[in-house]
Amino acid sequence: MRSHAWSAADDKLLRQMVGKYRIGNTEPDWGTIALKCNFGHNSGSCKARFESLPALKYEGLDQLYFPGNGKPAIALENGRPPVSAAS
Repeated sequence: MRSHAWSAADDKLLRQMVGKYRIGNTEPDWGTIALKCNFGHNSGSCKARFESLPALKYEGLDQLYFPGNGKPAIALENGRPPVSAAS
């Protein structure tokens, strides 16, 4: 059976499942992710697609700081704002 093209909804679900099944920096169980997503892509296809997705704006950061009063969140790296956000 041939799989269909990846959609934005597939990408979103894939990111969610990787977030759910990845523990720390370990490799997630791609077979489980492919099975749980049930969108017709095998484990190898899921892994390749995830690795090709662009990084999200706050992915890989330690934490976010929400200053309140309608101001946008500030991403923190090692507990401090990045150099560009500190000024």
